[in-house]
Amino acid sequence: MKKVFGMVPKVPFHFPILFVLFYLLTSQLQAWPIIWDNGGNEQCFGAATDASANVIAVGYHQPYNNEWRVAKYNSAGTFLWEQTWDYGWGSQALDVATDGSSNIYVCGSYPNPYDHDWKIIKYSSGGSVLWERNFGGGYGDDVAYGIATDPSGNVIVTGYYHSQYGNNIWRTAKYNSNGTFLWEQTWDYGWGSQSLDVATDGSGNIYVCGSYPNPYDHDWKIIKYNANGSVLWERNFGGGYGDDVAYGIATDPSGNVIVTGYYHSQYGNNIWRVVKYNSSGTFLWEQTWDYGWGSQALDVATDGSGNIYVCGSYPNPYNHDWKIIVYRANGTIAQEYSGWDLGGDDVPYDIAVRGSYFYAAGVTNGYGTYDWVIQRYNIVAIEEQNSQNNIDQIRLCSFPNPVRFCATISYHIPSETHVQLAIFNVNGQLVQELMNEHQESGYHRVNWDIHNVSGKQLPNGVYFYRLTTGDFSETRKLIILR
Repeated sequence: MKKVFGMVPKVPFHFPILFVLFYLLTSQLQAWPIIWDNGGNEQCFGAATDASANVIAVGYHQPYNNEWRVAKYNSAGTFLWEQTWDYGWGSQALDVATDGSSNIYVCGSYPNPYDHDWKIIKYSSGGSVLWERNFGGGYGDDVAYGIATDPSGNVIVTGYYHSQYGNNIWRTAKYNSNGTFLWEQTWDYGWGSQSLDVATDGSGNIYVCGSYPNPYDHDWKIIKYNANGSVLWERNFGGGYGDDVAYGIATDPSGNVIVTGYYHSQYGNNIWRVVKYNSSGTFLWEQTWDYGWGSQALDVATDGSGNIYVCGSYPNPYNHDWKIIVYRANGTIAQEYSGWDLGGDDVPYDIAVRGSYFYAAGVTNGYGTYDWVIQRYNIVAIEEQNSQNNIDQIRLCSFPNPVRFCATISYHIPSETHVQLAIFNVNGQLVQELMNEHQESGYHRVNWDIHNVSGKQLPNGVYFYRLTTGDFSETRKLIILR
């Protein structure tokens, strides 16, 4: 999923021959990461786990035309089987989900003579095709980007189709486990509407995210449907300075909804964004991460403790690198992973969680063409950190960081209290007091224009912002870099 906006141009890079040989040899000796090269461009777009902790990855491979590919590995990374499906140059498997019986559901697109249509295939746990479903509007490209199952074994697919009037129409369709069509919901807001991911909760409610056009660019869109397809609520977000796209959505065990993507800032760069709502659509918190023009959060998953796993990419001077951030349930960062840089674009498109591990799947471009990558990470340390720290009281963050001209410091307080928010330099000297008043519980924001108490602009360097409420105090670092 998330392919239309997400992929970035390739940048050629050449490694010394000895290093390449060493990498290829050692990678064959280790199950993780799994790197697969079939001689052309191979891209892995989706990953899921099943009840036995196996990992299923989907995408496409060449060398001649694109072939839809589904591959299954056990938890140790041992290859079990693959299924390919070739219907022409544009076939792509874009997302995957499993049910309680370890059946596998894959969605994507395939070419008809003039454009592309939806494709959905159900496989057994052993890889046998159980049924297939297609959909095409007949007027242009129609693409299924996201797929999910609900507790009753139904299948929900989301994407878009091209109308006879030349615009994209957001579409969500539901099937039962036998492939019988149950209902569809469409939403039309213009030429650029795209539904990019879907998730369900324990009650069978359905959450869909994507983007829609405003007069000049694109904004986030989130819709919650009940099990019958009725709209329960909608949420929008737009930064106002360019395209803002919601790529991934997930629910947690408490029924909260987490959405991830990016927004375009006033300075022309993309800012990674993660937002959490409760089941009623009430905004709980957001976290942003700014590392330059190409930062994008592409998918999100949760575990049984409510921890949140977000994958995406960020720019280095010449291309993009792998990035994973793990947030606790309250939005504080538990861990960060910056993946390998093999010299080209390294991008994780999808993320999945099972037991003590989480898995990120995407592409690497170290040798001139794209290859599949699936990596496994251990999450035991995150659980330990959650249980050892009292982190559910105050939520504090600043964005962007590093900052050039203006920083927004946000915080959440669980009860009414007196709040003091101040900025200090590295010598512990007070630079600016931003807040000193009694406030109600909830989410608050303060904008700081990077000036001191005398109104002078501060120089580049390291500073600290401190939030104090009653007997609680937390200090975090902020960097000014122009």
